[in-house]
Amino acid sequence: MYTLISEKYLEDFRFSGEFWRHDLSGACVLRLRAPDAESTFLAAFRTPPSDDSGVFHVLEHSVLAGSRMYPVSDPFNELVKGSMNTFLNAMTFRDMTVYPASSRTPEDFANIVSVYADAVFAPLAAYDTRAYARERVIVLNEMIGAFADPTRTVTRLADRALFPDGPYRYDSGGFPDAVARLTYDRLAEAYRRYYHPSNCLIVLYGADPADAAMEAVGRGWLSRFERRQSEPPIAAVPPGGTFLAEAPGTPTLAAVFAADPPDCAEEVLSGAVLAELLAGNDERPARKAVAKARLAANCSAYFDPMGRQGLLRFVLRGAAGKAERFLGVLTEAASLPFAPEDVAAALNRAEFSCLAEEYGNRNRGIALGLAAAAQWKNGADIWGRFGRLSAIASVRGRGAGYFDELARRIVVSPYRAAYAGLTGGAAATEPPRFTDGAVYAEKPDSPEALARIPSLPLSAIGREPDDPRYSADASRGYALVLPERGTDGVAYADFWFDITDIPDDTLPYIGCAAWALTRLPTNSRSRAALRREIDTYLGHLGAAVKTVGRRAYFVLSAGAAAPNAARMFGLASEIAAQTCFGDETMAAEVLDEYKTLLARAIVAEGDSFAAVSAAAALRRRDYAADRASGIGFYQTLRAMSAGDASQGMARARDTLFARRRLTVCASVPAGVGAETFADAFAASLASGADLPHAALPPAPASEFFAAESGVNHTALALSPEVFAHEGYYAVAANIVRNGLFMDAIRKTGGAYGFSAEFPAEGGFAFTSFRDPNVAATFRVFESVPGYLSGIRPTAREMERFVIGAISRADRPKSPRKAAVIAAESYLRGDTSAARRERREAALSATARDIYRAAEAIAAALPKAARRAVGGSAEEGKDALGRITDLR
Repeated sequence: MYTLISEKYLEDFRFSGEFWRHDLSGACVLRLRAPDAESTFLAAFRTPPSDDSGVFHVLEHSVLAGSRMYPVSDPFNELVKGSMNTFLNAMTFRDMTVYPASSRTPEDFANIVSVYADAVFAPLAAYDTRAYARERVIVLNEMIGAFADPTRTVTRLADRALFPDGPYRYDSGGFPDAVARLTYDRLAEAYRRYYHPSNCLIVLYGADPADAAMEAVGRGWLSRFERRQSEPPIAAVPPGGTFLAEAPGTPTLAAVFAADPPDCAEEVLSGAVLAELLAGNDERPARKAVAKARLAANCSAYFDPMGRQGLLRFVLRGAAGKAERFLGVLTEAASLPFAPEDVAAALNRAEFSCLAEEYGNRNRGIALGLAAAAQWKNGADIWGRFGRLSAIASVRGRGAGYFDELARRIVVSPYRAAYAGLTGGAAATEPPRFTDGAVYAEKPDSPEALARIPSLPLSAIGREPDDPRYSADASRGYALVLPERGTDGVAYADFWFDITDIPDDTLPYIGCAAWALTRLPTNSRSRAALRREIDTYLGHLGAAVKTVGRRAYFVLSAGAAAPNAARMFGLASEIAAQTCFGDETMAAEVLDEYKTLLARAIVAEGDSFAAVSAAAALRRRDYAADRASGIGFYQTLRAMSAGDASQGMARARDTLFARRRLTVCASVPAGVGAETFADAFAASLASGADLPHAALPPAPASEFFAAESGVNHTALALSPEVFAHEGYYAVAANIVRNGLFMDAIRKTGGAYGFSAEFPAEGGFAFTSFRDPNVAATFRVFESVPGYLSGIRPTAREMERFVIGAISRADRPKSPRKAAVIAAESYLRGDTSAARRERREAALSATARDIYRAAEAIAAALPKAARRAVGGSAEEGKDALGRITDLR
């Protein structure tokens, strides 16, 4: 059935892989034999766009909307209801479309493979227009939200200039006006051409279940096709020169440089390290030059290795000049030689990322699958990107001169480059809307069709919760939490400072300090020396505001290779006790950058900000978080002077960094001496004074925040005081999320995303993301009690509701995530008995429990807090009664 093409032992991961071709269909299959309980399936197709219609993006959505074996409107969502999946999604890249999924349960993994394989090789969308009509609306709203960020617009402008011909001149996600014009015939033609096994790579990662999946996919799906000519890899861009492009819009600059094809780990690593060396922090030459020339408040750079050409990208947000000015500034900065110690620091950070196996929101199987898919669709060696640690060793041996030459070749005397700028002054245009009846309520799926969706039995779910095991000692003048799980040679430390009762007028300065720490000098080191010390010896060091249980915390977090644990604790102590806030000019530069990034984040992640703002009207911990890091903080930050910020941060430090407010969570390998290091950190702090309990100030029940966006983000929060900590509330949230919200907010309303959450500390939060509606979505939120009261689930349906809820709690946890969960469990006051009780309540949930949850939600709704962020100001004012302008 399959012919072996090549095999390789992967030194970095200590397992082997095999690359196969399916004899009949021509499909390629990569089998990665990892001794991992988590199995992964990934199907990738070459899909180079030929216009801005987002046809492959709409197709990505549509193929998951019913198939030959599973003829229901949303088998993807139905599968989730009865699955213990650890990852389930689909992604459209610039020139490929990928369908990845994972599970730790063999039977569940087989179910996932069956649904995904049938979706991509036998979708109803290939001959039925209903999925196209629905999903085009959802993609339109997703992309309206994406293009609300001027970074997306200016990047598209630069790409069109760099690639005047070929697929990369187009936005594969879809430009809103072009998405609105996409026809079904175009979508069906794209499916027939590109979704064939000869144009597909399948990656199977894990132990025995992946072997069974390889056999099942070959016999059940691939063998139905005959081999044909595969789509060819995209050709590398020819030499060009420098291109300039400008357009109206929120002032932003971008530059993109073509690099060598990223066909091996060294090319990918080198590009990423070069981006770090030029603009990775405030002391890097490109960022310093931009700040000196007063071109923008923020400059960032990253290397994009996913296309046929490696691309080095720079983005300046809040830019005050023209693209031509940036050309000279950047060229001059890239001409400077790199200090050997800076190169060593950048490579250290790359090595830490490898050792810590940092994959963002993906697991290792999916990360490796995406790396292989990029190689395959580029026509490169399938194994080329798997040797990251050996690539680091090789590049480290070449010295700083290697990166000097790389900068000259890519930036100073570019093979091909483009600069683009948004010049400001343009009035926002009304985003396209569908008026052809495309948004509609579909007919319910038949019971017979729904019964075909595979699902785990409830008996497959363990009764015991996955307890975070740790020891805790609160007798040291501070609390010390030590997780039991090992960290494979990496050390982590989190320093939690309770800010719940810190005075209201001090909270914004704590938010300023969360950003300014590590970006300002200390009494012992200049800003440049501090940054170099952190990058050379640590993997990361930074601060954020978080909420756990009934409290809000300022969290200073650090990570390092185990031999550098002492430096990690020492540097954390240094920035907490010695950061110099007195230089007003420097503080102004740092906070101007933060203001720019925060404004962008509120538009891009408006659901999260709206949720915190809504909860801030109901409980003190969220009020503190909003004042220190949310919309409330942003409003204060915009009006804050440099002198006020500088003095305020200095005062806030004296209140914030106190032993009595401290909890340290140290997750380190055995023998590192976490207790000694933590004691030394605590000893460097003042004991601190008791603070009186802070009251919750009054706040409006409803508020709309007007922002530069064509879509909206909504949130409704219910007070936790109304709810007992019952496990069946999580089941109720799962029913709402995958039933009412999926149907009414996404399918009928056209929103891109939504959520219903019942966190461990209680309270409900309902949100929507990139939503064309405001009033209609709040009506859906308010209909939750009636919806839950009206369900009449069969025994099997009730089991699936339970499994879906438990699945979210049982996701695998990396050592880093396990350490965070241990700290949160301690701070929440959670116990093994309480977790066991909640899990048992969820596992044994009945329809009667769901009706009880409906009654509690109905009782809480009259005191609910509502917030929305977005561009529909008139509708928002009508729906919420109060409008605040963030523009």
